[in-house]
Amino acid sequence: MTVYQQTSEGLARWEAALGAVTTFREAARLLAELAGVHVGSETLRTHAEQVGTELEAVQACSIKPCLPTLRPRSDLSTCSIR
Repeated sequence: MTVYQQTSEGLARWEAALGAVTTFREAARLLAELAGVHVGSETLRTHAEQVGTELEAVQACSIKPCLPTLRPRSDLSTCSIR
């Protein structure tokens, strides 16, 4: 990528997926070799972290707070928390 080029959503997801399973330098090399996309390792790191932050926000919004109901010790056999 040259200066001021934008990354598509699809490429950003590829960068995140590769960055999650290997080093950012290796991920950049693989993108260049397999897809002909030349991205610096620091650019790839930045994009992967952005995708990860977005995914984390989506997950946080979908989690409902859940507090266990406290029960007397004699009733532990029916407790759903183990």
